Amino acid sequence: MFFYLSKIFWFFIQPLNLAIFLLLAGLLAVTIGRRRLAAAGSVLAFLILALSAWTSLGAMMLNPLEERFQRPPLPEKVDGIVVLGGGFEGAINLARGGYELNSSGDRMVETAILARRFPTAKVVVSGGTGALFLDGEGDAATAPRLLTALGVAADWMILENKSRNTYENAVFTK
Repeated sequence: MFFYLSKIFWFFIQPLNLAIFLLLAGLLAVTIGRRRLAAAGSVLAFLILALSAWTSLGAMMLNPLEERFQRPPLPEKVDGIVVLGGGFEGAINLARGGYELNSSGDRMVETAILARRFPTAKVVVSGGTGALFLDGEGDAATAPRLLTALGVAADWMILENKSRNTYENAVFTK
């Protein structure tokens, strides 16, 4: 249930979708004669679009979270590397059979770097398809193509392909 609620919530709260819904609410307000409400919705929609498209506000808001913890030093020996899904464009990879990365694709590159640095470590790729409506290829299905192309031994990979979110990554990987 949480999976569905989180996907529905994110659908409505994404800046572009939120702006569209505010514009639609503004149009509805105009049709019922609520000009002030229509103006407020339209101005708010424009502000959301302007701030998300023309500024770096999103990056500035994320930076304190990203800088909160320093990157720890690596140990001498690593037995396992766990990478969570979310780094691939599942729909594109399903259609083309490649390994198209998205903005979180750096996790797959870091996994390949760590796996080559620690060649005896098992690599656990946890991630099915997290899409609510559209079909896509899960990260555990795509990752072996990319990781083997980057020099990671396929026989050291453990693939978990049922999870749709971070909670399920932990449950199914365990």
